[in-house]
Amino acid sequence: MAKLKSVLGTMWALTALPLLLVMFFGFTHWPKLLVAATGLEVSPWFTGGKVVASVDREGYAIRVHRPVFDALVGQRAKGFVQIDFVPPEGGSLPAVVEESVDVGGNPALAIRVRVDTATRTATLGASGTHVDGVEGVYGLARGLGVRVALRNPA
Repeated sequence: MAKLKSVLGTMWALTALPLLLVMFFGFTHWPKLLVAATGLEVSPWFTGGKVVASVDREGYAIRVHRPVFDALVGQRAKGFVQIDFVPPEGGSLPAVVEESVDVGGNPALAIRVRVDTATRTATLGASGTHVDGVEGVYGLARGLGVRVALRNPA
């Protein structure tokens, strides 16, 4: 009986080794395949949501993402909107950027933001009634992203 267990254990190890090597070397490929097959998407709470508007200014571009109030079921009472400030390829942002942003055509979500790009800080000016404040300023691959906290007007 001990010899049978030894033979079966050796066969299992020899069978599992090629499978282990395939999984290890294909690790960059398998997750992408799984995501493509299942249709999974990264939550907009991490990505900032889809870009719904883009405005070109002299020296930079503004990308406004859709307001994010998504919950597992329905919508949350509080959310955010992400606004990206992107310099041209090889360029840099001005020292201070001040912009008024219209979020979805809703005056309650109108935002006036001032961003100090050197210190990566942002302040809000006169904004809509459902705008709560700046959640944070984040460095992007190119430029800065500002997340502004909102209350759901719905």
